[in-house]
Amino acid sequence: MNHLQTRHRYRPIWSSREHVTVSLSGDGGDELFAGYSRFKLGIDLWPKLQRIPASGRKAIKETIGAIPDTVLDREFSWMNPLLLKYSRPGPPSRKFNNFAELLSHNNFVDMYSRTISAWYPPTTLVKQSHEPSTIFSTPGYPVQEMDLISQMMFWEATTYLPDDILVKVDAS
Repeated sequence: MNHLQTRHRYRPIWSSREHVTVSLSGDGGDELFAGYSRFKLGIDLWPKLQRIPASGRKAIKETIGAIPDTVLDREFSWMNPLLLKYSRPGPPSRKFNNFAELLSHNNFVDMYSRTISAWYPPTTLVKQSHEPSTIFSTPGYPVQEMDLISQMMFWEATTYLPDDILVKVDAS
């Protein structure tokens, strides 16, 4: 190994801060170009769920909820390759329970909010609190006239990116 290789291996020869004013990364690309499975889930699943009456969705949700996770995992492990189309790797029970939660929503905004929330509803984190109004809960807001994929990309670009992802990128 020569002197240049040794030097490069243990520390950079130059710092990017000395030579680069702006650096581009892939952060935000999945949100802006519908790259996550939740986009596919939204456009594939929501039209199908709307065809099931609310009472039928409730019955399916309760049935799934009544089956122990161990049984779901054992009996439906064969479905894992199919379920990966819409979700991350994990046990079938988690996917079935997440699906059951989606069945309880009567509009697309609520269903999509569930797919992007770690805590749904967010008010479960703080007792006696309420979720503040957003542009999405404003009646007649223009996003409601967009197709589903455009709505999802708009929401990601106006909430998730500036309030979460880009904050982390800008801080580094």
